[in-house]
Amino acid sequence: MDRISRLPDELLLLIISLLSMKDAVRTSTLSTRWRHLYASVSNLDLRFSVDHVGFMDFVDRLFFLRKRCIIENFHLCCSRSLPLDPSRIEGWICAVMWHGIRELDLTVDTIAKLNLPTSLFTCKTLEVLKLHVDYDCPIEIPANVYLPSLKVLHLTNTACILDGDSGERLFPNCPILEDLVIITYVRYLIGYDLRVCSSTLKRLTIVTNAFREPRDPFQVFINAPNLVYFKYCGWEGDTCAFVNVQSLLVEADIDFPKYSGNNHYLQIATDLMRGISKVQTLCISAMTLIHLKENLVPIPLLKNLKILRVFHCEMQGLEGLPYLIGRCDSLETLVLEMDSDRAMFDLFKWVPETWHALEELRVNCLFTCLKKIEIFTFKGNEEHMKMVEYFLKTASVLENLEIHIWAKYEERLEITNELLMLPRVSKDCRVTVV
Repeated sequence: MDRISRLPDELLLLIISLLSMKDAVRTSTLSTRWRHLYASVSNLDLRFSVDHVGFMDFVDRLFFLRKRCIIENFHLCCSRSLPLDPSRIEGWICAVMWHGIRELDLTVDTIAKLNLPTSLFTCKTLEVLKLHVDYDCPIEIPANVYLPSLKVLHLTNTACILDGDSGERLFPNCPILEDLVIITYVRYLIGYDLRVCSSTLKRLTIVTNAFREPRDPFQVFINAPNLVYFKYCGWEGDTCAFVNVQSLLVEADIDFPKYSGNNHYLQIATDLMRGISKVQTLCISAMTLIHLKENLVPIPLLKNLKILRVFHCEMQGLEGLPYLIGRCDSLETLVLEMDSDRAMFDLFKWVPETWHALEELRVNCLFTCLKKIEIFTFKGNEEHMKMVEYFLKTASVLENLEIHIWAKYEERLEITNELLMLPRVSKDCRVTVV
């Protein structure tokens, strides 16, 4: 006896929604009872196949057969390589809004211009909106934008979305916005200011393009008093300034991937550090450390910093680390992610003079509160051994040194034995080799 088919539609749809879209459609062959159930699942993940005409017909039929029930998640991916009909895509977006869409993830990479429905920016049920826009497909924010339920907003290629005053219209009209991601990959971008103003915003990610020319700066001004997490990856000429950030900032991720020695650019990096000076966990690139080291303006005091993670530690990047550690009075955990590129390790040089200068600072975290050091992609060469030896001789309250070795098995044994033989100033220090 087929007991499953006797279950109510609501329960069957809940089960089918856990399947992929392809497997959900396959259930239509089970019996007449299952023939059109797939069309009413709550999660729709639609990606264009090779047969684009057949696929568009399938999506049209899906919405025609669908019952009036809420769509929790709608993911639509449009490929540039397929000649799609923009008007049909616009119709699908209108259809999901009619069904009370809560999460919309739209990837638009088409040759033809796509005009998003104005009603999308006044949808009362939308909670998550992710727009990945091709730079040849501009999207404008209407004047009457209002998204009362929107909590998460991810915008890729925002040069096409937030040009002019669009940003100033959008953010104030999202009264409960909590998570904002802004990414731009446009090669030639006309310079403009972006103002992010939101009293409810908790997470903010800004990534600007690595291919844009310096003459076209991307300027961001942030007014978010309740910000908890902040990530910024900027390029030369870009500016990111905080207008109002209170002491709630818990975690920050900062990366200036290019170094040119430009004094203005060095000042931008230092000003950004001043804006996040109350952060508790900081993830920072080694290249950013070079900016902070070369700037004559002192690094702001990071009184609340407990965890510091440095990634892409290659070349002379770690030379700037002492300048940052010297401004941390409460640092407890230090994580170093060495670059895995073999060529980069030959360029890394341990400069003891910059570190020995810290010994004159009696209240430095190396001697008072640093309890854990973790090093990833450790090659065990002479320069890296000098670095570990310095930490073991200096960190007087160190409790755990964890090293992740990047070497062959025979080399691992030799490196491990050498590490375990290094002298330690802290009696409670335990060296763990992974």
